[in-house]
Amino acid sequence: MIEYKLRPVTRYIVTRYEGSDNPNVARAGACTIHGEFDNERIAYEVGYALAKADADRLGLPPGDMTVIFPASLAEATHSPGGLLGNHAGQADRLVGNSARQLDQGQIANANALLSGR
Repeated sequence: MIEYKLRPVTRYIVTRYEGSDNPNVARAGACTIHGEFDNERIAYEVGYALAKADADRLGLPPGDMTVIFPASLAEATHSPGGLLGNHAGQADRLVGNSARQLDQGQIANANALLSGR
């Protein structure tokens, strides 16, 4: 007997989109992939660490929406915008009492995952 089946495979890809919000400049942007992961939690921590590193590098205050942090899939699927529109949930998380603080261990772990160590 030979049998073929289709089986779903779930992977989580961390992406970074950068574009211009300046109305005097033509809208252009670029999206880059920063890793592919089997586990949503690890992908979330890597994406969060990368977003935090960008926010820190730019010297942004907490709650500034220049850098949009990732929402977990559970948060994204329960937000009004769904997976593609998590800005409102992100703003709540950044300025609310439940703002998550990454420690240096989590950032080091994310950097190690990205470099393949």
